[in-house]
Amino acid sequence: MLKTIKFLSISIFILGIAAFFILSVGINIDRFSFAGINVSKLYIKLDKKLIVQIEKIRLPKQSQTTSSRNDLKRHIGYLPTALRLFQKVDIERLIVDNNEFTITLDNDIFYVDTKFINIAAQPFVEGKNIILKLYSMYLKDYDMMLEGEFDVNLKTDNFIFKGNAYLEGLDTVIDARSDANYIYFDLSSLKPFKNLHFVKNFVRLQHTIEEWLYDNITGNLNVTYLKGKINRESFLPVIESLDGEATIQNANITFKHDLDPVQSSQVNVTFKNDNLSFFLENPIFKNTPIDGSNVVIHGISKEGSNIVVNIKTKSRLNEEILELLQAYQVKLPLIQTDGSTDSDFALQIYFNDVDTILTKGHFKASNSHFRLQNFEFFAHEADVYLDNSKVTIKDSKVEVDDLTKGILNLEIDTTASKAKGVFDLHDLHIQHNDMDLIKLQNSTTKVDVDFHEDTLISLDNFDTIIAVQKEGVKVALNSLEKLYAYSTLLQDLKIKQGELYLLLKQKDEITINAKLQELDFPIAVHNQNKLTKMTLEGGVKQGVLTLHSPQNEFKLLLNKNRLDLQLNGLDLLNEEKNKNTSNEEKTLNEKLLTVIKGHNSNIYLTPTQKLLGSNYTLTLNKQQTKLDLQHNKTTLLYNEKNADDVRIDIKKASDEFINALLDKKELLSEGSIDLQAKGSTTKLLGHVSLDDTKIKNLALLNNLIIFVNTAPGLINPLLALPSVVGMATNSGFNLNGYRVVKGGFDFNYNIQKQQFTFENLNTQGNMADFIGQGSMDLNKRIVDADIDIIFMKDYTKIVGYIPVLNYLFLGDDNRVATSVQISGSLDDPKINTNLSKEAANVPLDMVKRLFDLPSKGINYFNDSQKE
Repeated sequence: MLKTIKFLSISIFILGIAAFFILSVGINIDRFSFAGINVSKLYIKLDKKLIVQIEKIRLPKQSQTTSSRNDLKRHIGYLPTALRLFQKVDIERLIVDNNEFTITLDNDIFYVDTKFINIAAQPFVEGKNIILKLYSMYLKDYDMMLEGEFDVNLKTDNFIFKGNAYLEGLDTVIDARSDANYIYFDLSSLKPFKNLHFVKNFVRLQHTIEEWLYDNITGNLNVTYLKGKINRESFLPVIESLDGEATIQNANITFKHDLDPVQSSQVNVTFKNDNLSFFLENPIFKNTPIDGSNVVIHGISKEGSNIVVNIKTKSRLNEEILELLQAYQVKLPLIQTDGSTDSDFALQIYFNDVDTILTKGHFKASNSHFRLQNFEFFAHEADVYLDNSKVTIKDSKVEVDDLTKGILNLEIDTTASKAKGVFDLHDLHIQHNDMDLIKLQNSTTKVDVDFHEDTLISLDNFDTIIAVQKEGVKVALNSLEKLYAYSTLLQDLKIKQGELYLLLKQKDEITINAKLQELDFPIAVHNQNKLTKMTLEGGVKQGVLTLHSPQNEFKLLLNKNRLDLQLNGLDLLNEEKNKNTSNEEKTLNEKLLTVIKGHNSNIYLTPTQKLLGSNYTLTLNKQQTKLDLQHNKTTLLYNEKNADDVRIDIKKASDEFINALLDKKELLSEGSIDLQAKGSTTKLLGHVSLDDTKIKNLALLNNLIIFVNTAPGLINPLLALPSVVGMATNSGFNLNGYRVVKGGFDFNYNIQKQQFTFENLNTQGNMADFIGQGSMDLNKRIVDADIDIIFMKDYTKIVGYIPVLNYLFLGDDNRVATSVQISGSLDDPKINTNLSKEAANVPLDMVKRLFDLPSKGINYFNDSQKE
């Protein structure tokens, strides 16, 4: 046994010496295999340590390497032993299953190239630590290149790395260390890079978060710092541990794929406490600055993660901002056309329910015009709050053109496209050519708005609906009664009830339709009652107002300085003006030229007295009033240039015209009357001419008729017979009236005192003539006149042609006459006369003239001889 052991020992020693001798010289083996191992081109030599060179070696076992991490770990683990045994190792191809290696090792270099890693480093062993001064280490499955110093504790398997890392265009400086569970890192970029797509290799996030990380923001990225830890088992970052800052220069930020990107000079990115924030510097969306805007993704790694898009701008709430809002399903119906606004609104989207978007916002505008659909208004100050689908306009000082201003509080439901609120009306002023159509002050009304298609605004307190449409703004004033107290025009026209519909096509073009009731116009239906209802159509265009009834019996045209009114078959009423007429209305009436044209239209001077008119033109302005009227053959011209210059000229006034004017149905019959007068509005002087006119039904005249008819019998019963015969055969004078063949008188009419004085009365009739003067007090209804009556004209005609007898019976005047005094009431005047005394003197006068006949005959004969 002992001999056997000695033999084996000697044999091993000899073999060792032989092997040492052989290895010292070096061995070349072209090819060999054993136990499934195939080796080609093997060279092995022993110098200070072993030197091994192999061209190719194939091992039969399967590779357990699945990633660069465990591949790196395994190779570094072999290094201490390999460095102790080998001076140099050079294996061109080491094939294990589907993994192929290249290994080079000596004191200066450690090179390994496998399926997962490529390492070129200078190795050092210090106790339990292996230190690699990396020329490069490429982790192929992560496409990551490392340079620096890699210090691994082989006992604890922990490491420290300081150096650079290059990953898909990202060049960084990185410090890393590990413990049993985590790898801790702190890195910063060396130069700008384009995107963060490489992060996908390390972590998968919710789709919208990845869009923001990888796609929504582009530009030149720089990582200021990024700290955190990676799980050693899964090699995934612990998101909650990440803490970093980065900048993106010349950034384009896509909030939504269907929106143009926001351009920003720089985006500051922070990641902390599981929140990723993007703060934009000098951002512009299209042409609108949105300074102060940011995007924050909360709870990236948590179940309830969400994104908040905060948009701030001092620009107006224009179409570009609305487009940005609408991309997130916020349909704000307001648009700001000018002015400035401080806007701050946030959009919050939960990734587990991307269809639900929570919105909060505040818009503070000043001196701005807004448009709600097609309805425009001006806001001195406006506070607009956005809360999901509800938009609130709060305590906003608004003004609509020069129409109205006040405080508006309105809640808009963008989902239902409706709004409700209250308008504290400070002033509502609608004018046309300086006329107050509506003037409201310090009033409050409820406001309802429907902008589903067209914009409908309801002012409940005034029963008014405003519809803003493409063709214009429709205003329906359904109850003029509610606006009567606020409209000078309605009050002046006494329109208390009705409906008014307006279509405002342009600023100076309005279409009008009106249904008016309980009218108090100075207009009556021809020969009927006062007009109380009317339907009107028309409008305003280029400052001109036109209105007409459906059958054109009423037409009105009003511009700045002139009112034209046409009446066809309608009568004009002269109503006393309101004594409380405002100064504003008086000033307006003085400025306005009014022209009224009538056809088949009468002018009522009083409720019962009227001017009949076939056609007339009535012109009224500041001082002058002029009426030019025709009725059949009758013409009337009234011209009041001023209060002290009034002229009246009536020609061929018919009995119908005069009877209507004086409200006496049968005062005159046949014939015509002319009247000329001049003076002032308080006093007129003139002359009246009568032509073949029969006067009836006048108390004063009737009493004279009775007197004249009885006078012949009082004077001489013998004279009564021819008088009665004359009355029976002559229509000039009977109990039914007095026919004036021709006549007239001068008058003086004090309109203010209602005193009428006439003189130079001279009327000629077939039976009697009147000569005289007198006066009447129309207020007191009394008369005082002295009239000479020449009567028994048939009798005097016969006797007047008989010489001698004419003088004997008629005297020098060749007539029968008497004087009367008329006094007392105009309705039943008293007639005083000396007829009885004159009757008693008739016989004496006849005897006296009998004795005068001889001398009269001689004078008559002498006159005849001279002729």
